[in-house]
Amino acid sequence: MRRVLLALSILVFTLSACGASGDTNVDPPTQATKVESVEIKQINDVVTEWKRVANEQLKADAVKPETIEENLYTTPGTLADIQTHYNSLTAKGWITVNKLTNTGNDQMLLLGYEHGTTALVVGAIDASHFGGKGVVVYTLKGTK
Repeated sequence: MRRVLLALSILVFTLSACGASGDTNVDPPTQATKVESVEIKQINDVVTEWKRVANEQLKADAVKPETIEENLYTTPGTLADIQTHYNSLTAKGWITVNKLTNTGNDQMLLLGYEHGTTALVVGAIDASHFGGKGVVVYTLKGTK
């Protein structure tokens, strides 16, 4: 878990250092339901830590607080569906940050994208590994 948090911190720092303009709208995953939290403690703990670390890093990197958008979704999809959905952003001018395209396991996915001065971090957890269903997706987007 420490490696995931460190990678998330590095990703946010890297993403917030770039510049350009264009369409930075990001749609939620297919069939996603926006939620405030999840009932599975292990997943909720990871998401809570992602939120803390990512927000601290964005603020440290001079991301404008009024531009920060955080979302938490549940979706009946798979991690592969989530990766496909967010990788489709490249057709809108987003660039994939290759340092964090996958954590190398089948329980969690971390993705990073940049579009000019806008950074997007996506964390997804396969809830079936924790007694749930579908995928929990956390997104954080902000602009310098």
